[in-house]
Amino acid sequence: VERGTWGHSRKRYAEEKAGGGTGGGSTSQGPQQHQQQQHGQVYDQDQPPKRKRERKSKSSQDAKLSGLVEGSDDEATYGIWGPPSKEERDMAESQITDLARGVDLTDEQLAERAHIAERNRRKGKTDEEDGGDDAQKFDRLVERKMSHLLPPRLEGEEPKAIEPSTIFHGADELDYRGRSWTTPPAGTDSADPYDVEDHSCYVPKKCTGRLTGHNKGVQRVRFFPRTGHLLLSAGLEGKCKVWSIPERKVMRTYIGHSAAVRDVQFSDDGSTFLSASFDRFVRLWNTETGEVLGTYTNRRVPYVVKFYPHDNNTFVVGCSDNKIVAYDSKSGEITQEYNHHLAPVNTITFVEDHGTKMVTSSDDKKVLVW
Repeated sequence: VERGTWGHSRKRYAEEKAGGGTGGGSTSQGPQQHQQQQHGQVYDQDQPPKRKRERKSKSSQDAKLSGLVEGSDDEATYGIWGPPSKEERDMAESQITDLARGVDLTDEQLAERAHIAERNRRKGKTDEEDGGDDAQKFDRLVERKMSHLLPPRLEGEEPKAIEPSTIFHGADELDYRGRSWTTPPAGTDSADPYDVEDHSCYVPKKCTGRLTGHNKGVQRVRFFPRTGHLLLSAGLEGKCKVWSIPERKVMRTYIGHSAAVRDVQFSDDGSTFLSASFDRFVRLWNTETGEVLGTYTNRRVPYVVKFYPHDNNTFVVGCSDNKIVAYDSKSGEITQEYNHHLAPVNTITFVEDHGTKMVTSSDDKKVLVW
């Protein structure tokens, strides 16, 4: 009661009333009348107070302003950043471009048009609203959330990879005894890749050699199985190279991808190897001759490839559409799909009894055992 304006007025009114209400020439006032005087409003309690003048509503102001300027682009309603009016949109659609009038475009305009066309092609846009074949529509549906992170999609129902080629950098492909250049040198020990007790491994302390030959970065390297006398590298310029470790030089270059090579993998005997590229193709190569034995694609970006240890005619591919697919290298058909990951698959490892089980990791923060 003794806090606030109302509390002080009530207390003072009670004191004046107790003192007779006439002391000191002061007149007794009720708490309501006293509060009215404090707020600058002097009027009798019997007479009702005057109402304040009400402001005009915004709608009534807009109604008056709408009569001043006609059109949907009225700045009084929308402001200077308002949407274009229907008249402006119609004029923009009916405007004739320089290309339609036959005016020669400048180099900057041609470059900009080429950039926009390539951007639309990467995003899967076409001139028609429902343009593109069924395969391209399905690709856009699958990759709608991460298309900006992936390379351009394949065009057509049956896309084709670039023409492969190979370059041999050695002196002769056969030695004086008729042995291939991929044959291990004399005295090279052979080790089982699953035998962890065959030899000891140590942390390297110094660089013993450099292998230079790629024009861009190197994404993956793989040693020749069992002997390790050859090294397979995957370059970001789209080329694969096989290096001789004893001679410290490149032996053969494999050219067959139009984009960076993501992963490579030797077969168990090293006679063939797989290459997976961002051009959405997986290719099977003959290590000795450089011949392409097979080209495979499911229109997705392959992230990792592995041969099945029990049968090298089958290999598995981890793809950007969250699936792991198994291919038959002879027929080129997909024989099995593993679809439990929620993000692209990054690694595949075969374990237990020389590859009875398969362990996969993914961007979905999960490791699954198959």
